[in-house]
Amino acid sequence: MKLLGVLAGMCGAGVAVVLLLFFEDWIPSSAPATAECVALWNAPANGAHRSEVSVLDYPSAEIGGAFSEDRYQGCFVTFSSGVGRPWAMYSATRLPGTDRELRWQLDVAEREWGSGFQAPPFDRPRSNASVRPDGSLVLR
Repeated sequence: MKLLGVLAGMCGAGVAVVLLLFFEDWIPSSAPATAECVALWNAPANGAHRSEVSVLDYPSAEIGGAFSEDRYQGCFVTFSSGVGRPWAMYSATRLPGTDRELRWQLDVAEREWGSGFQAPPFDRPRSNASVRPDGSLVLR
């Protein structure tokens, strides 16, 4: 009987370890890869934001993943037309205990590069992606 109790305890501990590993894998511990962010931007669910971008005819964008120690994870994309031209910044984020899906939102859109909420700290637009006519992105 004592052996049965020990085996049940070991089995319970094993299940706990498997669950811990599962949930550790479920909660991201790093920033998404740039290619993942591009796929998320180009996903069918993000059609409305791509339409907004396509109307403004941005030629390029900077896209990438973001992560902080408290497991704030997501993607960002900044669209620009050049210095003195319009720009917009979108983000898709996930916080612990919330939806597993990242959903894009418009954070800021300004008429001139370098003006507005959290203006980029550099004096000219950077890019690692081209914007297609439909608003989707292609990494360079």
